[in-house]
Amino acid sequence: LHRVNSIGNDYLFPIGDQSNYTPFTVNLTSATLNNATLTAKLIGTAHPAVFTSTIYLGRYWSIEPTGITDPLYNVSYTYAGSDIFGGDEFLFPYKYNAGGWQSCLGSLSNAMIGTGGVNTSTKTLTWSGITTFSEFTGVGNGNPLPIELLQFSAEPVGSEVHLEWTTLSEINNSFFTVERSIDGEEYEIVNQQAGAGNSNGVRTYNAVDPKPHAGLSYYRLKQTDFNGDFTYSDMVPVNFEGEYGSGLNVIYADRANGTLHIRCSNAANSEIIVEIFDAGGRMIQSATEARAHQNWNGVISISDLSRGSYIARITISGKPVYGKFIF
Repeated sequence: LHRVNSIGNDYLFPIGDQSNYTPFTVNLTSATLNNATLTAKLIGTAHPAVFTSTIYLGRYWSIEPTGITDPLYNVSYTYAGSDIFGGDEFLFPYKYNAGGWQSCLGSLSNAMIGTGGVNTSTKTLTWSGITTFSEFTGVGNGNPLPIELLQFSAEPVGSEVHLEWTTLSEINNSFFTVERSIDGEEYEIVNQQAGAGNSNGVRTYNAVDPKPHAGLSYYRLKQTDFNGDFTYSDMVPVNFEGEYGSGLNVIYADRANGTLHIRCSNAANSEIIVEIFDAGGRMIQSATEARAHQNWNGVISISDLSRGSYIARITISGKPVYGKFIF
């Protein structure tokens, strides 16, 4: 503990021992003082809110003031070689309080203030122009992710698609949005629900798509934090056999003859449009046919296609059905 009697002095906290000496220094450049004190505490583990980062320090410092208002101050603090996870050349000083993470200009933090950086030779982080006290550490790959997602799943159940996701942690997490796409490019909102804000425990969420598209669709989870930043999960494909999906009986590619074979059982008096998309979602071929009979056995030439995976969109009287094939 230091009693703070004046502005402009260095208040050094000689934390650590001979083998792991990690001091922390505070220099107040302006503040209002009233029986002021500063207390420093070292916690010898990684900050609980940085475990979604891949570059970080395995310790953090808590700086607690009393009798100090409107502070503006600078800090420098030293870490031990055993504290580094992922490489210290990318570290920035970071601090965490109830409002979330904050760092200096040049970092990838959502809230940047002041200037700072790292000296890897002396293993020292410096930061000037800070206005609030809290917990300090070092993070190297920007703002820690707002959630640690354990799993995201989508499964057809009866006439619906059921979705579930589980988080191990949440930081400033405002809400989740479940999105659906039929081509992996354009998405629409299926469900939206509140996140936990801040959580360090396992939490499971559930949602339902009551009117899924027939055939192949893609689902993804969007997470939005309180300042509007967002992240996406990986896409999850779902093949839903609904009213029109059941009409697509067979789709396969014949490499030897360069043809795509499609059989539909609900094609009576229908216009049929066959569109082929590559793995990047670009349409590369289209054909239109009209059929008067219930069953349609279509053969489409695909001899110009390169070897790879494709998606065929078969639109029957305005209703799209999706099938995946490998050529």
